[in-house]
Amino acid sequence: DKEYPTKGQLKSLVRLVAAVCNIYGLAVNEETVVGHRDKNETDCPGAHLYPLLGQIRTAAAKELRRMQRV
Repeated sequence: DKEYPTKGQLKSLVRLVAAVCNIYGLAVNEETVVGHRDKNETDCPGAHLYPLLGQIRTAAAKELRRMQRV
């Protein structure tokens, strides 16, 4: 809750989410890409990253489509 994720960290996270979804045949959506707090009583992924999950999902879905075209 003290630090904000950097652009580089967010870019890496988007690529990781897309790659994992590609490997396991998952869609990028609110069921598959969630914060730990959505499933358990925790603050994870923190006050600064959690609000970005929607943007992360959108970017990861776009990246997944790009990966699947290659």
